[in-house]
Amino acid sequence: MKKGFSLIELIAVIALLGVLITLTSISVTSLKRKSEEKLLNEKIKYIETGALKWGEDNLNLLSSNSCYKNDSSEMLTVQVLIAGGYITGDDNDNTKLKIPGTNEYFNDKCVCVKYENIYSNKNLDDYASSYNYESNKSNYQVTASYGEGKCE
Repeated sequence: MKKGFSLIELIAVIALLGVLITLTSISVTSLKRKSEEKLLNEKIKYIETGALKWGEDNLNLLSSNSCYKNDSSEMLTVQVLIAGGYITGDDNDNTKLKIPGTNEYFNDKCVCVKYENIYSNKNLDDYASSYNYESNKSNYQVTASYGEGKCE
């Protein structure tokens, strides 16, 4: 009667374990990527909601035909929203909002805020987030959308 395992049996077990480890790591990597994408989308919605609040407080600064820019022609940034208390950061000091899955921050990224007349022919579904307002002059909708890249 033979004792122990043959070399072929050991190689088969090692190969099977290798396949199982590979499949498991692929699954874990996929789940991690999906959760980071979901978190990124949630943070972008959070930024857009903060920008809408900022737009509500600063209606007199908004234009109907272009994104908000200050006197220095700088667009609204995530850093301005954090400093103004419209959103909070997620670092220890609550001053930076991290982009999931990277070592970068949203802080210098732009957010477009403007308003549109509700009765115009433009398709308002193109905007990511919006809020409706009524004034004594006309009906309009404040829109906010997060933009990639640095502000120009």
